[in-house]
Amino acid sequence: MGAWSIRTHLLLLVVAGSAPLGAVVGYGIYNDMQQSVAHSKDSLRTLASTMVSNTGGKIANARALMEHLAARPGIQQMDPRHCDKILQDMQRLQLGYSNVATMNMQGQLVCSALPQPDSKHPVDFANAPWFAKLIQEKRFTVGNPVTGPVSGKWISILSTPIWNANREMVGAVLLGFALKEFDPNIPTQFLPDQSRYGFFAEDGTMVWRNADPEGVIGTRPNADAARRIVELRDGELESLAVDGVVRFFSVVPMPQTGWTAFVGVPAATVYAPAKQRAITATAIALAALVLLVLIAATIARRIARPVADLEKAARAVRGGDLGVRAPLTGPRELAEVATEFNTMIKALQSTDAQLRIAAAAFESHDGMVVTDAQGVVLRCNRAFSEITGYPAQEVVGRDMKFLRSGRHDDDFYAEMWLKIKIDGAWHGQIWNRIKSGEVHPYWLTISAIRGNNARISHYVGTLTDITERHRREEQVRQMAFYDTLTQLPNRRLLNDRLGHAMATSRRCACYGALMFLDLDNFKPLNDSYGHAVGDLLLVEVARRLKSCVREVDTVARIGGDEFVVVLGELDATHAKSMEQASASAEKIRLALSAPYVLSVQREGQADRTLEHHASASIGVTLFNNHDNRQEDVLQWADQAMYQAKQAGRNVVCFHNSPEIPP
Repeated sequence: MGAWSIRTHLLLLVVAGSAPLGAVVGYGIYNDMQQSVAHSKDSLRTLASTMVSNTGGKIANARALMEHLAARPGIQQMDPRHCDKILQDMQRLQLGYSNVATMNMQGQLVCSALPQPDSKHPVDFANAPWFAKLIQEKRFTVGNPVTGPVSGKWISILSTPIWNANREMVGAVLLGFALKEFDPNIPTQFLPDQSRYGFFAEDGTMVWRNADPEGVIGTRPNADAARRIVELRDGELESLAVDGVVRFFSVVPMPQTGWTAFVGVPAATVYAPAKQRAITATAIALAALVLLVLIAATIARRIARPVADLEKAARAVRGGDLGVRAPLTGPRELAEVATEFNTMIKALQSTDAQLRIAAAAFESHDGMVVTDAQGVVLRCNRAFSEITGYPAQEVVGRDMKFLRSGRHDDDFYAEMWLKIKIDGAWHGQIWNRIKSGEVHPYWLTISAIRGNNARISHYVGTLTDITERHRREEQVRQMAFYDTLTQLPNRRLLNDRLGHAMATSRRCACYGALMFLDLDNFKPLNDSYGHAVGDLLLVEVARRLKSCVREVDTVARIGGDEFVVVLGELDATHAKSMEQASASAEKIRLALSAPYVLSVQREGQADRTLEHHASASIGVTLFNNHDNRQEDVLQWADQAMYQAKQAGRNVVCFHNSPEIPP
C-alpha cells in the first residue's frame, strides 16, 4: 500500500466507494432472481396441484362407481353364467372406461362388459403387480399403465374389493381407465413453448404426458429429470429432461395412486426476465463507476503534480542537498505541507553540525548503545562491541535483555525503569553476561531521549567495564571480613553475623546458639611438623565445620586454633533448642575427631603422608529474645569451652546461665 501512487489510492477510494453501489445492485439482482424463481414455483405448483385435483377427481368418481357396483348382489355372486348387465351399460355410457369387469380371488376374469378374447381361457391377472397389492391390502388400487387384454388400449386398471355377506373378500371390480382420459385439462395458455406436464408411477413409468402421450405412456425415460421427479415426489427441482432441455419442475404427489404429477417449463424462461433486468442494472452501475473514475483521475492529476515536486525536493535532501526548497504550489493543504517541509530543511541545516559533534562523541572509549522506546538496539559503537564481545550486526535489532546475567531479580529492573520514567535517567552497577558467557560488573548510565511531543523516543546507554575495580574492592572486602587461610568469616564479620542472629531471635521469638571450639593438642603438631602442616589441619577443620551446619548458620575463625559457630533460628522452646544445639555440637565433635591425612613436605626430603588424630573442646551457650548482650553471649560460650577443656578435652559443655530463662 505504501508504494502505491496517489492516482492508485484515489482509484481504490472510488472502487471502495462503489462497493456499496455494487452491493445494492448485486442484492437487487439476486433478490429479483429469487422473486422470479419464487413466482415460477408458485405458478407451477398451482398447475401441478390442479392436475392432481382434476385427475384425482376422475379417479375418485370411478372409485365411487366401482364401490357401488361391488355392493350389488348380482356382482357379489361371482357367477360367470349370470353376469350383471349393468357392466355393459356402464361401459357404453362412460366413454373413458375401456372395460368394466369382475375378477375372482385367483386373478381370473369372471364377468366383462367386453367379450374376452378366448372364452375357454379367461383373462388371468394373477401375475400383475396391482393384483398382488390388491390381495394384500384389500383396498382400492390403481395400477400402472398396461395394454388392456380385452380392449387392446393403454389403460390403468382400477380395482376395488368385492365383499360377501360375511365381509369376506370374494373378488374385485375392475375398471379399465383409458389413459388418454388422464389429460388434467389445466390452463396451458400461459405456459411457454416446450413445457411438459404429466404423471409418473412409483417405479418411474410414464403414466401420461402432454407431448406425444401415445409414444411415452408405459415407458421409463432414461433421464435425470425423470429419476429426480420420482425420488422427490413433492417440491421443486431443476434438471435435464430426456429431450435435452433443462427445465424447472414443480412436483406434487397424487393421493391413493402413488403417482407423481409434474409441470416443467424451460429454465431459461424462468430466469430470462430477471437476467435482462440484471444486465440493465449492471450497465447503469458500470456507467456510474466509469464516471467516478474519470472524476478521480482529474482530481489525481491536480494533486499529483505538486506532490511530485515535493518528492523531487525530498530526493535532493536525501542526496545531501540541504539548500533545495519545495515550490509552494497546488491545493492549500499541499502548499502548507511544502511550507512545513522547507521549515524542516532549515532545522536540519541547523542541527547538522550538532549531529556531527554527537557522532564524534558516540565513538568514545566507553561503550555506547542507542535503543528505541521499546529497548530494541538501533546502534552501538565499537567500544560496546569490544566490551561485550558482540559485533554490531549481532546487536542491532535485539532487545537489550539479551545481556541480562540472571543475578538481578525483576524488582531490580522494575525499580530501575521507574527511576528512568520519573527522573529521565539512571546510573548504577549492573552485572551483564557477555558473548563468551562470562558475567562481569559494569557501570551503566541510561538516559531517556524525548521527542517534540514529550514522549520518550530513544534511550542512550553508556557502559563502562568495572571488572578490575570490582575485583580490587572484593579483595579489600575479603581481607577485611574473612580469614585469609580458611576463607571463613573473621572476628569482625562474626560480630555482625552474631548481631544479626540475635536480632532474628528477638524478632521470631526463637532461640539461637553460639559455640566456641578450641583444637586439642594443636601446638605439638605445629612444633613437630611446622606451620605449613598446621595450616593444612586448620583448612581441613574449616571444611568439616562448614559441612556440619546449615546455610543459615555461620562458621568463623577468630584466631589460632579457635573457631566459632553461630546457630540461628532454633526452636521456640528451651528444651527443644538444647536438643538441637546438642545434636549439632555432637555432630561437629565427631567430625573433628575423625583422623586427618596431611601431606608433610620438608626441604631435601621426599613428601610423606601423615595421619593425625585431633579433637576439639566445644563450649555452647543459648541466647533468646531477651535482652542478652552480645559480649555476654561470647563470654558464656568461652567459659563453656574452658569447662570442656577442664573436663578432659574432646567434650561438649553447655553454659548454664541464669540470664537465659528456660
